[in-house]
Amino acid sequence: MACKRCGNCCLYAQFTMPVSAENRDKAKWYQLHGCAVAVKSDFIWVKIPYICQNLVFDAGKDTCSCADYDNRPQLCRDYICQRAGGQRI
Repeated sequence: MACKRCGNCCLYAQFTMPVSAENRDKAKWYQLHGCAVAVKSDFIWVKIPYICQNLVFDAGKDTCSCADYDNRPQLCRDYICQRAGGQRI
């Protein structure tokens, strides 16, 4: 599926880390600083809110795009978009 131009990939970063005492402490810090955190059986998921400086809103079309799409970082390239069928876009 193609990009839905929703901008979700540019509104937060997310990552996982293995469950450990040290990572549980880090997860608590993230949570206390406004991040969403979920602890699963074998990993901790963290979602960090932010708005990318390259996110461009087109209010007339109610869509978004990346101002530097071809040069975006690997973290952006690896983003799995649920709105695009769970694919990298």
